[in-house]
Amino acid sequence: MAQDINFKALWTAAAIPGVVLAAISTAYLLANTYITMAAFPGSSALVFILDLAKIVGCIWLMRLYMIRFSKDFDTASASDLRHLGTLIAVLSALIFATASMAFYKYNPEIIGEAMDTALGMYQDKLDSNSMNALDKMMENLPQLIFFSQFIYCTFYGWVLSAILAGRIIPNNPFAGRKDDGVDEQ
Repeated sequence: MAQDINFKALWTAAAIPGVVLAAISTAYLLANTYITMAAFPGSSALVFILDLAKIVGCIWLMRLYMIRFSKDFDTASASDLRHLGTLIAVLSALIFATASMAFYKYNPEIIGEAMDTALGMYQDKLDSNSMNALDKMMENLPQLIFFSQFIYCTFYGWVLSAILAGRIIPNNPFAGRKDDGVDEQ
């Protein structure tokens, strides 16, 4: 269908994929955390399988959504697909970063256990000022997690969309050019 690709069309097309990718990442966060905490035999292999499934699944879904967009909009270019992928990444990153911040904010014992382990290893090497700074940082850790997850996921999705867009719609340097007067025979 020949439709005009504008900012509203890109946001509309990016909404559902952003939510789906965020849901997958959030489900992975919850499953990974609880499997790691349970520490049953074979849990590290299960976490590896979940890691692989999440990465491959998210790449496959991003590609699927970009292909569907290119079929819905006949005039879509690789640039349009990059914009779509970036919007999907931003929406997904915003939702996932919010979910991870909420998860760690309401489950501080998970962060506390990790920090206790880290501090136990470096306690002899840190002075009291460094220990106080780490304690103050612990109060803001959920917010730091939000911003780091948001930046990481957005960047990852932006790079992925740039790679996929060029593979779905190859850049044609001659597209859109008029006949330059050379007679083809």
